[in-house]
Amino acid sequence: MANRIFFVFIFAVFGTIVQSKRILFYEQNPGCNIVECNDTHVVHITSEVDDDKNQSTYHNLWIFTNDYKPTIILFETEPKAKLSIDWLKFFQHENNSIIFKNGSVLNINFTEPRDNQSSILAIFSNENSSIGNFRFHLKSSAHSGREQLLPKLIYSNAGNLLQFEINDLFIPESIKQNNTRLQLCANLTTILGGHRLNSQIEKFTGMDDEYTPGVFQRYLYQMETIDKVDNNNQTRSSFIGWKPVAYFDHKQQIATSLKVISPSIENMTTIPLSSSALNGYFQSPTSSYTINKLANFRFNSEDDNEFDLTINGTSIEFSLSLSLIALSETQFSTSMTIIIVCILIGFGLPFILLIGFIMFTMSKRLLSLFVGSGSNNYNLQHNSESSG
Repeated sequence: MANRIFFVFIFAVFGTIVQSKRILFYEQNPGCNIVECNDTHVVHITSEVDDDKNQSTYHNLWIFTNDYKPTIILFETEPKAKLSIDWLKFFQHENNSIIFKNGSVLNINFTEPRDNQSSILAIFSNENSSIGNFRFHLKSSAHSGREQLLPKLIYSNAGNLLQFEINDLFIPESIKQNNTRLQLCANLTTILGGHRLNSQIEKFTGMDDEYTPGVFQRYLYQMETIDKVDNNNQTRSSFIGWKPVAYFDHKQQIATSLKVISPSIENMTTIPLSSSALNGYFQSPTSSYTINKLANFRFNSEDDNEFDLTINGTSIEFSLSLSLIALSETQFSTSMTIIIVCILIGFGLPFILLIGFIMFTMSKRLLSLFVGSGSNNYNLQHNSESSG
């Protein structure tokens, strides 16, 4: 059983990334006033810096409809760029249905007023009694930080937090009776504009037990691409971060954790974009884009002897962090601060005491030499007077 999730990272315009306070706009089915939109859930969230018109605007497009596979698209654009969706083309699965243009969106009936929200959370559900209930929890934030729920991933103001949840998973009796190991897989596909420079998964190990009990690793999938602005090649990156742990109920504890085998990278030259909303944005042939597949996050793996999905539970929760800027762990890690304090106390305090002892010893010796020299001078003077 595999569920495919498409993540697309498009870089339109470039600028220096500065951590500034951002304001979020929210639109649902922007500009759509046809009947088909009644059963469509397209959420568009923009993140803007209100007091600086030179900084980039981030766009989050979450597409969950019956006509397409679940699609999440992140854009970085000029501040004046506006999203425009040709809904007739969109429902016909035609190219060039999702574009950005300068100027105002014609219809903003679905737009909520600016209200200085610090974050926006949306939950998309799909109930299927023959398989299970699927939910996507998506969060967009105006600031960078760390999520409060396990596994407490870091997130940026240029990205999304995604939690994929399966409830009431249906397990056939044949699997239970045959003691067959049921293994779930999730495929993620990323598409980049331009020519791929580098695409790799980095593994980090550190003191992170305070955030995720029993999990000391985190993974970062970094994608680099070349984009051309004013005939100058410029390298940009986007990121997906996760920890190799899922949970089979909502308690999210060590006892309810589930091992996750992280995927490898598979380069793909073709992919059927017509089944997703991606073809609405990509206007050129598929071959002009770099397509990578993160092959099969595996849940309930055979080497995870502590848990068997057919026996222990029928739900899974797994989280990812998506970002158009680097996901920096250190700026949100208090464990590193604790380690540094311990090092300073462990080595600094003895060093200070040693320096103090040396200074005290030297001062005492200098004082004794000074007192001794004065006593000798007095004795010499006294002896001289006696001789006279």
